[in-house]
Amino acid sequence: MIKYISDKCFLLLINQMNRLFDLKYSHCIPLFTILLLFTVFSDLEAQQTRLLTFEDLAEITIDNSFTIKNVELNLKRRYFGYHAALAGLKSRVDLQLTAPEFNQKVTEQYNSETQLSDFYDTKTDKYEAELSITQPFWTNGKLSANMNMDRFNQSGSDTDYTTRMFFKLDQPIFTSNELRRNIYETQLRLEGAKIEYVRSRVFLIFGNGIVRERWGRGRNRNTLSHNFYSLFEANKLHEVNTDNAALISGLRDIAVQKYNAQSISEREFLQFEVEMNNSQDRVYSSDTEKDKAKRALIQFTGLDSKEEFEIPDELEYIPINIDEEYAVQEGLNNNTGIRDIKIEIEEDSLWIEEIKSWSEFKGNLSGTLGLDKTAQVFSDQFNEFDQSQSFNLSFFAPVWDWGRNGFRVESAEIQLEATKRDLQNDISDTKRQIMANINTINNMKRRIEIVSRAREISKKVIDIAIAEFRNDKISTEDVLLAVNKNYEAEVEYIRLIVDYKNSLVRLTNQTQYDFERGIRIRAEIEKKIETLLAESEH
Repeated sequence: MIKYISDKCFLLLINQMNRLFDLKYSHCIPLFTILLLFTVFSDLEAQQTRLLTFEDLAEITIDNSFTIKNVELNLKRRYFGYHAALAGLKSRVDLQLTAPEFNQKVTEQYNSETQLSDFYDTKTDKYEAELSITQPFWTNGKLSANMNMDRFNQSGSDTDYTTRMFFKLDQPIFTSNELRRNIYETQLRLEGAKIEYVRSRVFLIFGNGIVRERWGRGRNRNTLSHNFYSLFEANKLHEVNTDNAALISGLRDIAVQKYNAQSISEREFLQFEVEMNNSQDRVYSSDTEKDKAKRALIQFTGLDSKEEFEIPDELEYIPINIDEEYAVQEGLNNNTGIRDIKIEIEEDSLWIEEIKSWSEFKGNLSGTLGLDKTAQVFSDQFNEFDQSQSFNLSFFAPVWDWGRNGFRVESAEIQLEATKRDLQNDISDTKRQIMANINTINNMKRRIEIVSRAREISKKVIDIAIAEFRNDKISTEDVLLAVNKNYEAEVEYIRLIVDYKNSLVRLTNQTQYDFERGIRIRAEIEKKIETLLAESEH
């Protein structure tokens, strides 16, 4: 179709330009033709219209969304935070150098013989190296291998070289495992970031899927589904209004003939004029709504405003039989709100554990085993080591704090109980909302079947009515009534289809499951999360 139009336009332009040239300029026409060809086809290439499906627009929207980019950054931050916590279980090597440590000070010392104070100017310098290899344990303890070497010199004295090599063990006892708790906390934060990523993507594309009562009411406008179905509805309504205006225009032509033949009255003829004006007004109004809906979709998705695109002309109506029990189970397993509260319960439990640790009976076991040597010659410090060892067992027992920590624990436990009640309430609400939405979908399927039959019948009725009006068998009022009934059936069918799609969108949001395509939305997004995190490691 585009090629046909372009060819016609091209020939028309050539003919018009040929008229502007005198025969003496005929040698310029081939060059002009080449330039014009290049210009026309360049414009056609730039104006090619792209067909974008809902899935295409979803990818474009996500790629251009600043919200998604911010959520991705938070997800990566939590991911690296979790791995940093896990790295706390791995061995660590530390090296500390002091090169040098210089001190000069004046010290006062009492002289018993003179009964006066003598003052001494003391200068020292020290070089020290400390190497330690530490291995933490799941028990929250750690074992380290250490080596200390230092060179100490004081003015007026000999230089001392000291070497110490030892193993050291530290193990807290009778207390909660802080290391495990920290790792579990970072794991919960990572899980929360994944949930937020899933929720952000689903909400951006599907929103809350509220089924509107009538045109333009009751829907969340900050979602792709709203903008997509709004444009589809606007396109179809404009198409229906255009067809209806053409139908009334054709009937008016018949009415003109009848009025000239004096077979209808002036009142009946003017009634056609009124209907034609009303239908044209609906065409202009729906064209405005169509343009408005398209601009809203462009703005939401981040498409280039100069890009020419269209969305599919038809939405496939698939009457889906939804297993209520399966849908409820999917909703309970995948609902991001419920998963958030479960994480909150775990965090509250960890908080209670930490508060209790502040006043619990606890102890610490530590010990060292090593070799020491001090020598005035560097080469002598590695011979004939002296053995050194230490052992320490300490306990802490809280005695009295006026019940302060007990009140803290009680407050945290009340908060935990409130969170558990929130979970039960959300579970009940989720079940109720899913079942109510499935009931709405089933009712819509029945309504679509009824309206679809009425739509087919109204098409037959309008054909019969036009023929009967042409043959003077029915009045003006009767044929216009048939036209309006046909128009109402077309509009109602479009709106029901859109409402049905929006109800499925809402169910997708509630269950994280696409019943039209049989796809687990959460599972698909979690695959993207794993890919995203794997790429971030590189």
